[in-house]
Order: sequence, then structure tokens, then C-alpha cells
Amino acid sequence: MHRVTPGSAVNVNFFYNNTEGNALFNYAPATVQQGFYTGVWNVINSGLTQFGGPTNFQITTTVNVFAANTDAPMVIGNIPAILEPGHFIQLTAQKQNDKSILNWTVNILAGIERFFPERSANGSTYTTLAELPAASFSFTDDRALPGLNYYRIKMIDKNGQSTYSNIAVILNAQKGVELMSITPNPVVNSNFKLNISAAQKSMMQMVIADIQGRVMQKQNINAIAGFNTVAVNVANFATGTYQLFLNTGEGRSRVLKFVVQ
Repeated sequence: MHRVTPGSAVNVNFFYNNTEGNALFNYAPATVQQGFYTGVWNVINSGLTQFGGPTNFQITTTVNVFAANTDAPMVIGNIPAILEPGHFIQLTAQKQNDKSILNWTVNILAGIERFFPERSANGSTYTTLAELPAASFSFTDDRALPGLNYYRIKMIDKNGQSTYSNIAVILNAQKGVELMSITPNPVVNSNFKLNISAAQKSMMQMVIADIQGRVMQKQNINAIAGFNTVAVNVANFATGTYQLFLNTGEGRSRVLKFVVQ
């Protein structure tokens, strides 16, 4: 899978009916919000007008903020309810010796046909590891590749449609930490998730600095051996570009830059 962040704004149309929202979704308001879902709802457009009804609805909007280099479904809703058509899969991964332990959850159990755990060495070309029945929500890869292993779950429903989970990364090594990504980036509602893969359980410190190198925030992280997702709040940050890195027992990690809007 090749992900490309658009270089300019794009027009987006949502089409939905009055049976596709979750239990909290309210079709009555004239306006809704739109954003990305990366485990939390990141709102990027508010006050969007719904057309149609009472059965079929449409929303037309322009998007100029994108979840760069990550799998982030685009959603609409009225706070705090997201319109959730279809299935959503959340994958977690832990490391035990040279094995990768995968566990996942889905938002809707009905209609699932089977699961396919997939692995990649480069984050783009994936190989199927197994075919599992609908009642399975875990898998152990006992032949993890040396170095980074990118995992995702492909789900097939009874209509033949496929849905992919988020990507979880395992560092199969004796030691080491990989700073993987910041999602969403740009940060649009003062919160983001920092994705880290650690070869072993360890303590580390996250450091955020401005573009001139002045330290703005520090946060201690107790990482598990496996894929870690850390919630970070930057509500006190001004609009601009920042840099983030980790201080570990083995030294300093690579630097990731992010933008606060």
C-alpha cells in the first residue's frame, strides 16, 4: 500500500443514511463535525451542513489537513458520537522474546467472515500470515523477522468487503527503541499520539523542543516490549513547527517534526 499526502486541498463528499450511525449519533442537528479517527477523534472541520433527510444525507466539504503517513479513517459526527459505517479494527502488539503477540478488537461483531494477519518488513508490501475464523481476535507470529516488523489485520465481512486495522510495529531485537510516527500531523486539536516500538520494557523520556531547540515539554514514558501508543497534549503550544525525540538508556532517538495548527 502506498500512501501519499495530497499537496493541496481536496473536495470530499459523504453519503450516508439514517441506519449507519452508532447509537449516539443524532441525525436531527443541521450541522456536524468532520475529522480523522486514530484511536481518538481529531476534528478538523466544524459546522458542516447536512443536506437531505430524513432517510438519506450528504455532506460536502473541503479538506486541507491530512493525517500524513498513517492510516486514519475520515469520519463525521456530532460530538461525542462518530458516524461509524462498517467495521473498525484496533490492533495492539507486544513482543515476547522473538515472538510478536497480536490482539485486536472490532467495533461491530456482526457480519465478520474471517481475519487475515499480515506482516511487512518495509511498511508497504504485506504478506498474509494466517486465515482465522470470525471468533479469533489474537495471533502469535513465532517467526518474526529480524528488525522492524509491520503488522496489520485484514478483515473480510460476509459481503466480501475488506477492512484494514491500524498498523502496529514490533522491533525484533535484543535492545533498542524506534520512534515511529506522530498522528495526526499536523496537530489540530491539541492532542496527538506518539507511536513507539521498543525491543524491551524500558523507561525513556520524551522531549519536545521548538525549531530553535528550546525545550518546551518533557514527559516520562514507561514503554512495554512491543508497540506503544502514548497520548500527548500540547494545548499550551503556539501555532508552529516543533521537534520531538526520545532520551533512552541507549542514547537519543531520531527526531520527528510536527506542526501545531
